[in-house]
Amino acid sequence: MLLRRMMIFLLAMFMLASSQVCQAAGGVPVLCYHDIGSNKADPLAVSREGLERHFQYLQRNGYQPISIQEFAAAVEGRQSLPEKPVLLTFDDGYASFYTNAYPLLQKYRYPAVLSVVTSWIENQTPPPGTEVMTWEQIRETESSGLVTVASHSHAQHKYLQAAPKGFRPALTTLEYHNGRYETQEEYRIRVTNDMDINQDVFNRRIGHPVTLFTWPYGEYTKIAAEIGRSRGYRVFLTLQDGLNPMDRAVFNGVNRTMVYGNMDEKALAQLLSTGGQASPQKLLRVAQMDLDLLYDDNPAMFETNIETALATLKRSNVNTVFLQAFVDNNATGNAEEMYFSSRVSPTKKDVFDYVVQRLHGSRIQVYAWIPTLANQWLLKDHSEDEVTAVQSAGKGWYRRATPFSPRVKAELKEFVRDLASRSMIDGVLFQDDAYMTDMEDSSPAAQTVFKAHFGKAFTAETLQVPAIVKEWANLKNQAMNDLTKELMEEVRRFRPQAKFARNMYVPVLLNPDSEDWFAQNYQDYLKLYDYTVIMAYTKMDKIKQPEAWLAKIAKTVSAQPGAMDKTIVKIQAYDWDTRQWLVPWELNREVQSLRENGILHIGVYPSNVLVTRGKPLPF
Repeated sequence: MLLRRMMIFLLAMFMLASSQVCQAAGGVPVLCYHDIGSNKADPLAVSREGLERHFQYLQRNGYQPISIQEFAAAVEGRQSLPEKPVLLTFDDGYASFYTNAYPLLQKYRYPAVLSVVTSWIENQTPPPGTEVMTWEQIRETESSGLVTVASHSHAQHKYLQAAPKGFRPALTTLEYHNGRYETQEEYRIRVTNDMDINQDVFNRRIGHPVTLFTWPYGEYTKIAAEIGRSRGYRVFLTLQDGLNPMDRAVFNGVNRTMVYGNMDEKALAQLLSTGGQASPQKLLRVAQMDLDLLYDDNPAMFETNIETALATLKRSNVNTVFLQAFVDNNATGNAEEMYFSSRVSPTKKDVFDYVVQRLHGSRIQVYAWIPTLANQWLLKDHSEDEVTAVQSAGKGWYRRATPFSPRVKAELKEFVRDLASRSMIDGVLFQDDAYMTDMEDSSPAAQTVFKAHFGKAFTAETLQVPAIVKEWANLKNQAMNDLTKELMEEVRRFRPQAKFARNMYVPVLLNPDSEDWFAQNYQDYLKLYDYTVIMAYTKMDKIKQPEAWLAKIAKTVSAQPGAMDKTIVKIQAYDWDTRQWLVPWELNREVQSLRENGILHIGVYPSNVLVTRGKPLPF
């Protein structure tokens, strides 16, 4: 009998430990509240009664609110968490926190984080129609042991003009003022000064600095985070959806899910179980869109074109746009000018971010579609850096700069740095110009690398050695991969959440030998980028049996573990030979073939978004 009781006890302990492990594996939900009152004009406002119903739900269902200190200690392995932990946070330091939320925290003995904007209190400049806490009230709540004070910036909880047209969150953008962009050094100084003032105010008003920083609007840059760490902040709170893993890296950006109004128990339960993250993975319906088609020197016509495009995208259920950031009226893919302002490239008109904002307003994520090696301004006064071939017949169809040139790499890094700092993109699509034929590259920079590696010049004679051709293709592929990796890191400096996609030719997917002809590799793409974009153009490639060809593409993708989630198959909607748009039944047939063969993410290029009738995109 005693042995049986002991076994039952041990089994219970094992089950309890297992449930705690599962909870830690699933991650910790963090809820974000704002005004706790009856502000009907604020969709985020939760009434005092609504907040208490949430607290009662937590209590009835075994959730245990934890402090940020307990969360940090658990992440660092210094203590364990309860079976169902949850972290409560309240933003902006409204007076309603003191009058409505704080009494409930005391009643239920629930800890919470309070994020305050110090300038709103110091200068008595809260948003119109709101009232903020006093320093005496903040000190009182903190001294209770239930409330941890966090910074919500000193004076950067606002929007700044970020382009000739449009505003962005202050901490994520370079300010556009009097016809010029703030420099990145000026941005650093602005952020540094704000954080220094912030800590000085906390030292004077509550007697100590704070170590938590809550990003205004949940948006940030890696530059701002680096400055924050140098100013004593250790944990940063975002508004990214998702549960939080027990990993030290979480301190760089704690996920929080927004609580919208007096949501019912079912909605609250969903937030707690998922952190607000949608599941399963969202299927991408991609329109690759020419800004050349939309832009017009007449502002009224430009607006009309944008509105027409938005209506077409909405009818087509598009959720992602690859938006052309460069001028290409001749459809060569060789970029002479840009639609955004950069210090290294010519600008036709600084309108790219304005279109990004309009697309965001329709809940469409936007990738900047850019060339890399085919940026023609890279070769101005530098013809020595042009990709050349040992035989003219082996030269590629784009005019490109060599990735082996340090100057080319430096200018491209500055180019994407300007793109990311001056437009709030969700990602980047690298055009298909980053390739090399087997006869390339014999530019001086490439010759130097070839000679150092093989001990001989790159000539037609050396191409007679298959082993050299194969190894040189690998070196070229590595050079282009390394270039895009560095460009991605530059983009992430201002857009930490950015994702990346790169175009790839079908032969590279279907025929292993073609890797030598293009210096591209599908497995490398899958490792390097969030998405590989297969350019499955049936008309351009003269495919006589499109459905069978597309099925073969799908089968090849499915053979690679995890590749379906990371591959977009892009079909063509325009026949460049006949100069005609494909009829809807042709597009529908191709999309249906891809869907039937398991392809998840589908794109269309070009997208005739100015068609005002019918449903031009087959999603």
